[in-house]
Amino acid sequence: MGSRIRSAAFVGKSLNPFSRGAISLGVKAARKCIHNSGIDPSDIGLLIFCGIYRDENIGEPAIASLIQSNLDINLLSEGEKGTFAFDILNSGCGMVTALHVADSHLRSGGGEYAMIVASDHIPIPSHTEGYPFQPGGGALLLERSDEDRGLTDFRFDTYPTDKEAFHSFIEYRDGKEKGKKKGQFLRFEEDPHFLEKGVSGALMTVNKLLERNSLSIDDVRSILPSQSPTGFPIALGKGLGQEKRTIDLTSIHGNLHTAGLAACLESAMESDKLPANSNLLLVNVGSGISVGAALLRT
Repeated sequence: MGSRIRSAAFVGKSLNPFSRGAISLGVKAARKCIHNSGIDPSDIGLLIFCGIYRDENIGEPAIASLIQSNLDINLLSEGEKGTFAFDILNSGCGMVTALHVADSHLRSGGGEYAMIVASDHIPIPSHTEGYPFQPGGGALLLERSDEDRGLTDFRFDTYPTDKEAFHSFIEYRDGKEKGKKKGQFLRFEEDPHFLEKGVSGALMTVNKLLERNSLSIDDVRSILPSQSPTGFPIALGKGLGQEKRTIDLTSIHGNLHTAGLAACLESAMESDKLPANSNLLLVNVGSGISVGAALLRT
């Protein structure tokens, strides 16, 4: 018994400061994903949100519960139906982390379907500096499967010697300097070598995952990577010697954060790049430097 990805959806948004934010993107992606799946949304027993940069830097309540409310999924549980909704925060590795949790939930018999939603948007335009990501929302719907396919293995690694390669932080300013605003500001700092270090960590994690499953990179049909930092898909593909098999959507969607993997899966499903009995490799990289990788059997 395991779980497989039944449907995937992605929606993009411009950096227009007057556009609606991460919650709206997440809801739109979730609705699109449910529509693509053809299931009754009330059958979704688990809903996980793994985006990082939220509207107004909201911390509570869980964004997952707000998305559940917007989707009107089991707000008042009746009979055996109910939806457990919560957030997972793991930088750019949130999607693979959420897949691992949802897969474990379905394998244990906790339900038939689980949904993962990821979205990021510039939190407060007037109080954010150096925001490097293109807003976007993604969603995946997992279903329990008794077949010998689906998510087969995961690996997570952290390379803490490079933990400062990319980070964001809140800085308070008193506004006493001429022309300076007062308040809390979200700032971003990125080391020029962040891409190189992220690729190095990803290659080590991927090779360990493949070795544990007695696979070589030639056994992998498609590689679905993070779409950030800028240049990561191309650099990872070169490092693995599989440039043509690595999905790179940055020319279409830009530098996506947590929703990048959903965009890759939607693209692969729509272009029929998921033939039966093939191995897919999902790779997330984020600050930390953290890497999450998963093997998916179609």
